[in-house]
Amino acid sequence: MTQKKLILIVIDGLGDRPLKELKNRTPLDTAKTHALDQMSRHAELGLVQVIENTAPESDAAVLSLLGYTPSKFYTGRGPLEAVGSGIDFEPGNLVMRANFATTSNGKDIVDRRVARTLTDSEAKELENAINKIRLDVGFEFRATTAHRGILVLKEQLSPMITNTDPAYAIQYGLPHALPKYEMKIQQSVAIQEIAKAQRSAQLVNEFTAKVHRALDKHPVNKKREQRGLLKANAILLRDPGTEKPRLFNISEKFNKTFTIIADMPLEKGIGKLSGMRVIGINVHGEHAQEYKKRLAATLQALGDSDVVYIHLKAPDLYGHDGDTNGKIESIERIDKYFMFPLMAELQKRHHETIVAVTADHATPCELKAHAADPVPLMIYHGTKYKGAAHCFSEKECQRSALYLKGPELMQHLVGKTVTTKPRGV
Repeated sequence: MTQKKLILIVIDGLGDRPLKELKNRTPLDTAKTHALDQMSRHAELGLVQVIENTAPESDAAVLSLLGYTPSKFYTGRGPLEAVGSGIDFEPGNLVMRANFATTSNGKDIVDRRVARTLTDSEAKELENAINKIRLDVGFEFRATTAHRGILVLKEQLSPMITNTDPAYAIQYGLPHALPKYEMKIQQSVAIQEIAKAQRSAQLVNEFTAKVHRALDKHPVNKKREQRGLLKANAILLRDPGTEKPRLFNISEKFNKTFTIIADMPLEKGIGKLSGMRVIGINVHGEHAQEYKKRLAATLQALGDSDVVYIHLKAPDLYGHDGDTNGKIESIERIDKYFMFPLMAELQKRHHETIVAVTADHATPCELKAHAADPVPLMIYHGTKYKGAAHCFSEKECQRSALYLKGPELMQHLVGKTVTTKPRGV
């Protein structure tokens, strides 16, 4: 019996829908992806329904793809990102994911992410101002990367409250993206009529109001206005939780050593809690050198791990912006600067490696939001394997009989890594 290694590449928001402007093709189908298309000729194609009947957020989606049924294991995005950011909190403390945003008057939202122009250094200055706010509770706010952050309210509270971020909601205990929403900061309300939930909502709303007053005329924002940039003068909160999820040890579950290459707090948190080795990389852009760093980390991890997971964020951003050409070009950069050199390196090293490529969710440009659509899946087996496809696209994947639920994916992939020799060999 021989053992093959596995690389799972999750391209955030890769899936899309046919667009008239692309002659009824998707961005993936339109993009010039020589490496991915070449791989498809030696691969199985199929679809993954990441979470049934849900336009998932990346937190629950990644858990699902790794084999965790979200309805059993999900406890909120806040705790996952807190763990990934190295933020300690006591069980019962309320932890929420935060976005710096732009508001015109403390209520009406101009941009939910400050047009993605906030630098880490600017965010840290604003973090200092936020942590000087006085609340009727101890709290910690931490800016993590760009417009993202974490809020911890240090009191025994309930997560049974609604988000202030209008783009996301909790349904049946799981987060999902809303296809349409009002561009206003929402008042958090208690989902359950219990004192702890009402207290949670009251504190969240108080925090939100005081943050706007603290940031609106902050020197960072005055300088941004002078440069013609949007102010980061509001915080949107979502996906509350009060405890870390109790994830099974993924290496013990599948009898494989796992490594995750992570540049975002979410993936780092999932990696730590699932027992993976975490290789953190401070790379957030799409330039050739940045993909080169991701590739180097992937190959390093492959040297002493059976399974390597890497998450590539960029296409999702363009989907949210409705930028079709931007999404096409982003996919092409992944193909050129990551997939092509990865495959060349594996062939040079004669690696017996399965490479799976999929998405955590679709982010159709026409919606500018996540969708519940099944996502494309490609499982590359090496040049000796003859597949039936000629390219990697949603349409080609739909033609396959392979259809998996999200939590089935990892078991399916790990099963491919064991090859039993024929008798007599």
